[in-house]
Amino acid sequence: MGFGVATGMVSAGLVGGRGRRRFDVFGPIVNLACRLESETKEADNDIIVSEPVYRELSPGTQTQFKEMKEKVVRGFDVPLKLFSASTTSHAGGTRRWGKALNRKN
Repeated sequence: MGFGVATGMVSAGLVGGRGRRRFDVFGPIVNLACRLESETKEADNDIIVSEPVYRELSPGTQTQFKEMKEKVVRGFDVPLKLFSASTTSHAGGTRRWGKALNRKN
């Protein structure tokens, strides 16, 4: 299982007709998070975050991430700076990152 984390504006609300309504979010940022999640498989890493997310992390948490090679992600025209969690392969690593991805304030 992998996590792609991006931040930004999204559209959110109920979609669908009678009897088939559900809450959903959509927009470019949602698509980016989905693409980052797909990148976790290629990068063999549990967590990949976008640069804006990385900048919002506390300095101590930032040290737990490593910068990846810039990559053009499908649906985006420019190369993006991505960061991967540097120690998620050991047992329980993903649970530990649940707390670490809190904002700095």
